[in-house]
Amino acid sequence: TKYELVGFTGFDGRSVYPVIKQSTIINPQFATKEEIDSYMTSLGFDKIEDWVFSNGDLRISDLRPRNVLKDADGDIYVVDAEIRRIKPKFSLQGGRAIADKYEKKVNTKGKGGAMHLSKFNFMEATQDGERALKEVQRIIEQDYGIVLESYEDAYMAENAMSSIAKASWDRYINEVFWCIKKV
Repeated sequence: TKYELVGFTGFDGRSVYPVIKQSTIINPQFATKEEIDSYMTSLGFDKIEDWVFSNGDLRISDLRPRNVLKDADGDIYVVDAEIRRIKPKFSLQGGRAIADKYEKKVNTKGKGGAMHLSKFNFMEATQDGERALKEVQRIIEQDYGIVLESYEDAYMAENAMSSIAKASWDRYINEVFWCIKKV
């Protein structure tokens, strides 16, 4: 069903949603479950569960009769489906390969397996305590062709939590501990 993008809306700057419109359907009826299944199958989608279909690249859900209409000619119109792109799956069965690449990058093992301080270790110790996590995520993204969404980025989440924890600790030291120590 053809959609026209009108614009975007959101809530207090936290969320952004598209505003779309469709042509009016004259005398619509709700499509039956069987008609919805048949229509989605004709488009190359497999039924995953009730009201949910996938073609391997997209996952379309909420295809209930109230969201799928039929006109007098029997044409089907999807009016309020939830469409999601399916991310490529990856398995950590290749975990050893990821670990080997990581070890090569950070170079923590010297001759004979002896530990030594590499340039990577020095940067991690002096600039970014989560650099190892960032490097592992980079290897996974590169090797598996995955682009992490912002909500999946453990590196950024850990940095944010570390900053909050540090600010709380600094406040405790300045407002509580300092007073106790003075008394």
